[in-house]
Amino acid sequence: ILSSVYKRRFFICQGGFMGLCPELYQEGDIIVILLGCSAPLLLRPRDEYYTLIGDVYLDGYMYGKGMEELEAGKFKPEEFKMR
Repeated sequence: ILSSVYKRRFFICQGGFMGLCPELYQEGDIIVILLGCSAPLLLRPRDEYYTLIGDVYLDGYMYGKGMEELEAGKFKPEEFKMR
């Protein structure tokens, strides 16, 4: 269990969801679910690009829940330029 929380920080996001993210989190970072990824990711905006900070455990959004909500129309796909 200790290895799954090592260098992680507990958070509660604006929607009230809880999770664990990399300890390098900064205000302004965003959590995204990239198509084809098995876990949500933490991205940091930098100019017109995003930098990958790490994977995120987001309670309630693991195991395909984000894809279910995309198909239901709750979200729309967006593109992210990454560096």
